[in-house]
Amino acid sequence: MDKITIIVPVYNAAPFIEKCINSLLEQTHKDIEVLIIDDGSTDNSGAICEEMAKKDNRVVYIRQENQGVSVARNTGLDKARGEWITFVDSDDWVEPAMCERALWAAVESNADVVIWSFFSHYSDRVVESKLVKGTTRDLTDEKDELELKTISQYYGGISKGSPISAGCTWGKLYKRELIESNHIRFTPGLIRAQDTVFSLEAFELAKKIFFLDEKLYHYRRSDSSITSGTKYIENCSTPFNMLLDAYGRFIKKYNKDHAFEEALYLRTIQVLMWHFRHNLFNAHNKESWADKRRKILQLISSEPYRTALKEVNTRFLTRRLKIMVIMLKYRAVALYRLAYRMT
Repeated sequence: MDKITIIVPVYNAAPFIEKCINSLLEQTHKDIEVLIIDDGSTDNSGAICEEMAKKDNRVVYIRQENQGVSVARNTGLDKARGEWITFVDSDDWVEPAMCERALWAAVESNADVVIWSFFSHYSDRVVESKLVKGTTRDLTDEKDELELKTISQYYGGISKGSPISAGCTWGKLYKRELIESNHIRFTPGLIRAQDTVFSLEAFELAKKIFFLDEKLYHYRRSDSSITSGTKYIENCSTPFNMLLDAYGRFIKKYNKDHAFEEALYLRTIQVLMWHFRHNLFNAHNKESWADKRRKILQLISSEPYRTALKEVNTRFLTRRLKIMVIMLKYRAVALYRLAYRMT
């Protein structure tokens, strides 16, 4: 029986972590190891995880100084012993058959990577969601489309029930040999979309990718998380630019075509919006409007944002983003500020 390593990075996840780990221990595929990487939590997450590790020897608790989720996941990869690897976020949970069904798909299709569907849990509703359009099938010949959707979920337009990038770390089973033989790792310092950079490399180097259209993961859409919410990031330019540079290197390294440049323009617009959400228009930013206005004008006049505003294919964007792009393109900063507050 193939062992599956489940890597769970944890940082201050006390309200959710017990449910997460219990869902992993209830897997119908029993040959698993659950690596809990505590990235310096300051709440009682560590105590909860330690107690659960005492009760089941499949749970391994590892604590490290706070270094970010990329380093935490890399620690898990370094410690992994399974033939297969999957990632689960600490505030999410999974279906009991997740490992069994994913492994079945991997073995039956001889795949290096298996991707599956999920449930998106909002505060007021649950939505059936997919990382990939269509039904169960071999995705190997659709690798470019998958990578384009990894760089930006907006590429080609957003389909209903597919609200996030195809390159999120969870919702996938990776053959460990693929990761280790190519030394695929997460990039320290990236604080948003670091999983997409990892996934791009894995997709590109995988000989076979399979999509299993079964909803096996429960994704919690939290307003307080870095990835989906409004957490304040004081110095966001460095990590955001690092992310865009990483995409650029991938495109150049593998000699990708113009479609990838279009996807990168879309992602650059997304990252530009992150500057407003996580810094410039964040409630924790107490700078004067004059200072913010000056920084906004500097930002949209600098690369790569200047070119993205000029070249982005707005037909792929949501109506709200189209309007925002037009305002910024024509430097209508005050109007943009008003529109932002109203949405």
